[in-house]
Amino acid sequence: SIPIGLAMSEGRMRWQLNTAQVRSAHLPPERVALLKQMKMDSVILYLQPDTHLIAAFPRMKAWVETPMPKATNIQENAQAKIGGMKKTPVAKEIVDGHPCIKYRLTVPEDSDPNQVAVTWEATDLNDLPIKIMVKTDGQVYGIQLRNIRPGKTDERLFQPPPGYTKRASFSSLLQEGLLQNVANSGQAGGSVSLESLLSPGQ
Repeated sequence: SIPIGLAMSEGRMRWQLNTAQVRSAHLPPERVALLKQMKMDSVILYLQPDTHLIAAFPRMKAWVETPMPKATNIQENAQAKIGGMKKTPVAKEIVDGHPCIKYRLTVPEDSDPNQVAVTWEATDLNDLPIKIMVKTDGQVYGIQLRNIRPGKTDERLFQPPPGYTKRASFSSLLQEGLLQNVANSGQAGGSVSLESLLSPGQ
């Protein structure tokens, strides 16, 4: 379970995440504790299409910028499949108070009975997909939008607030966070290992 704050406007996106709210075996409590000591437990991502991605850390009042990677062949093939998807209405349901049409999504030339995708489009929100469920390889993944507020979005949401300082690279920001962790550990009389943050496969 990963609750994320999301804002969108003209292709731009803002994602806000607090790791303390994440419930995942891939993010155990000791890792959350380390991120908190490093003041990196809260992060905001600003996505500018086809140009760059900014990661800001509110507790550090700092941000870093990286260019958006070019689409790989896998991404291009995935986008092509999404464009060729067929939507079949299967039911009308209420999701989080919104009347929705439930659709089953299929790719005609690549049908796999073990892969199922379903979306719920809210008819009172211009057919916005507010819930998506995908089953593949025996695993089920889902996204659901809540507390939706349509309308014009404040432009200030898509850039770091005044007072935040740009860092040269993520590695320099990480080093700053590690130094903060050492300082906090010394004051508390304990420590959290870096391996708990960077262990393989997590």
